[in-house]
Amino acid sequence: MRFSRTILNDLHKWAERPSRKPLILRGARQVGKTVAGKMFGRCFDTFIYINLDKAKERIVFQRGLDVRDVYQALLLRDGISPTGGKIFLFLDEIQECPESVKLLRYFYEELPEVYVMAAGSLLEIALEKEQISFPVGRVEHRFMYPLSFIEFLYAIGEEQVVAALETIPFPEFAYDVVKGYFERYILIGGMPEVVATYRKTENLTTLPEIYDSLLTSYIDDAEKYARNRTMSRVLRHCIETVPLLAGQRVTFEGFGKSNYRSREVGEALRTLQQAMLIYLLYPSTSTEIPLLPDLKKNHACNFWIQDC
Repeated sequence: MRFSRTILNDLHKWAERPSRKPLILRGARQVGKTVAGKMFGRCFDTFIYINLDKAKERIVFQRGLDVRDVYQALLLRDGISPTGGKIFLFLDEIQECPESVKLLRYFYEELPEVYVMAAGSLLEIALEKEQISFPVGRVEHRFMYPLSFIEFLYAIGEEQVVAALETIPFPEFAYDVVKGYFERYILIGGMPEVVATYRKTENLTTLPEIYDSLLTSYIDDAEKYARNRTMSRVLRHCIETVPLLAGQRVTFEGFGKSNYRSREVGEALRTLQQAMLIYLLYPSTSTEIPLLPDLKKNHACNFWIQDC
């Protein structure tokens, strides 16, 4: 089941700009990047979808070919004529093929007529391992998160509630209704699979299994984040513990009643923040503007994937 996402408005604005650069859509796993990219691709005359999670689709990028030869190989693969119309190339799971990241700058320089978008998660972590950097000044970035409250309302077909919420001044008679839907959103969260299941069943008891599956997938992914076995264990512990401590003030030393040291936990939590799974909010002791975070103080930790 597909939802209309506000990120699509940003993608359309990007496509309308004559000076656009290849765009990288970033976000945690399972927030809807692939679905959004495919929905956007329907707006073009020709849509080329490449899933770089599949070894056979990575090969053309790993042969050391220049960007024009790579592009011609993709056209030949799908039997596409390069003449006429707008062509949209969507490189999904780009973190699985660092070589494709290098090519993005050359799409910008040599094939500006092609609309190129990539999507991925764990990008900084994957590229750091391969000692590859983003082509600075040659790509743009957009960030995608779980469904917002407004997106949630549209997804469950409550356009009238959205209209009331966006009315200025806010109508007093709508307060209880909007509050009720917001409380429901807090319970369900914004992960697309969870929202889709709720929309279909309207039954909250069907959702815990999906929450558990999502959390398990993040835990299993810990091996991809970790630089060694010790960090893998620390990451797994942090992923399991953070949802229980969301919004609370915590210390890194002994995080979640563990024996892990501050350095280990700090590295793990910052890695999860890079993966866009959590957001570390540092307190401030400033009394003047700008309010600068105090990195030596205890940390308040917020989990982006509030569903889990």
